[in-house]
Amino acid sequence: MAEHILCVGEILLRLSTPLGVHFNDAAALNIHYGGAESNVAVNLSNLGYKTSFFSKLPESQLGIGVRNHLRRYGVDIDLVLGGGERLGSYYLDHGAGNGLPR
Repeated sequence: MAEHILCVGEILLRLSTPLGVHFNDAAALNIHYGGAESNVAVNLSNLGYKTSFFSKLPESQLGIGVRNHLRRYGVDIDLVLGGGERLGSYYLDHGAGNGLPR
């Protein structure tokens, strides 16, 4: 495929409990990097499109983790800028429901 797709947006850090565990019972949390735009870049890369991601990430262990995550899925990160001190985050409680992955 000759198309080259540029995805622009904020990548987020999701902190979630293990399946079937509520926050009040959790001893540890799982981390996952994502966000709508980065998820699109990863999925299009998996479908064979050349993808790049443009954003700004902190020069920290979390920023390095994000870069490694995108590279692992074949997303070009040459346009990712470094700087700032924070990475957006959100929390997900997997304790509700039947315990099956969603």
